[in-house]
Amino acid sequence: MAEHEALAKLAEVLATGIEPQISVAVDQAAPKELWSSIIAELASTYPNTKLELIAADGTKGSELLRSGQVNVALVLDNTLVSSDDLEWEIIQDVELVEVCRTGTAFHGAERPSSLPQIVLIDDPHHIDCQHAPRCIHVSSRMLQLSLVLDGTGWARLPAHLLEDQLEIGKLIQFSPPADMPFHPSVLVCRTKEPAGPAARSLWELFTK
Repeated sequence: MAEHEALAKLAEVLATGIEPQISVAVDQAAPKELWSSIIAELASTYPNTKLELIAADGTKGSELLRSGQVNVALVLDNTLVSSDDLEWEIIQDVELVEVCRTGTAFHGAERPSSLPQIVLIDDPHHIDCQHAPRCIHVSSRMLQLSLVLDGTGWARLPAHLLEDQLEIGKLIQFSPPADMPFHPSVLVCRTKEPAGPAARSLWELFTK
């Protein structure tokens, strides 16, 4: 009975021309306040459309977008290797901070040479350490943070993910090199393919 009702609801949605599902890729570097209220508004406007949020750090968001697995992606501009095939708008800058666990370096000091850097697997800014023993590669920013908190290494992470840990003294911030970009922008991206009404509404909410 439940399956029949679900199929009937899907048929009703398809008859209206409204997408049965909208998927959004979100880099965890994008603060929640940038997207949570927008998702809530879309859910209210399209109650019969299933909403799917996918955590996609680094280049994963644009990869999911290009493969058609998501309708919209929130990514950092410093992970967007090429944007020729995408439409995008800047939403907000994000501060990146280099940190390690308290006790493994001195506050304000330079990067601790005794510790490896914890980097995203597909971070285009760390191609030079793809095979280096002083880098540990992980698939998400939360894994980066977890290993930093364990004292395994140091990492460059969004400031909003670190506020609580810095405040209670579990992490310390150290001085980065002057030539590194530490204020990348959060972009909302979509492909240039035609979009349905719910996807268009989502784009408009992000870019208005």
